[in-house]
Amino acid sequence: MDAAQALLDRIAALEARVSALESQNPATPPIINEELGLVRLLQQRTGSDYEHELGHGAFLFAGSINSALGNYVWQGEYGLGELLRYPAEQLISVLSALASPVRLQIIQTLLENPASSQSLLERLNMQSAGQLYHHLKELRNAGIITQRGRSDYTLEITALIPVMVILAAAKNIGD
Repeated sequence: MDAAQALLDRIAALEARVSALESQNPATPPIINEELGLVRLLQQRTGSDYEHELGHGAFLFAGSINSALGNYVWQGEYGLGELLRYPAEQLISVLSALASPVRLQIIQTLLENPASSQSLLERLNMQSAGQLYHHLKELRNAGIITQRGRSDYTLEITALIPVMVILAAAKNIGD
């Protein structure tokens, strides 16, 4: 048995154990028995992360995805003060990386499976390796993808759901 198969077997065994544990003692669901129940909880948050000279606020975002890369759940919460004090350059790096139809296609392709640069060129019908490497560099610098080996790329797992949340927010604004 090779190391990759052994790792896959271990992951499968862990997932089965977690599933069994969760079915024995399900977590208490969040308070959502009234419209906007979670928003009311966010309104009660206090502390410097939630305060800014412009006001008080809290933002919660979460997601769950089951893809060829695996099953992932994630949630994040930030206060208004924390967000507005965060360096704009770092936010712009991520938003700029997502502001390209080609880069969104790369993300979608990598969501299916990790891929080599040659495979990406073929799957995206791109003629120029230079153009592809430019897009890959922007996504890599933003922390959205990682390079495995010389020319293999995959989505950065910790960025997967936040990227989808950004896309959902953009859709919401655009609707």
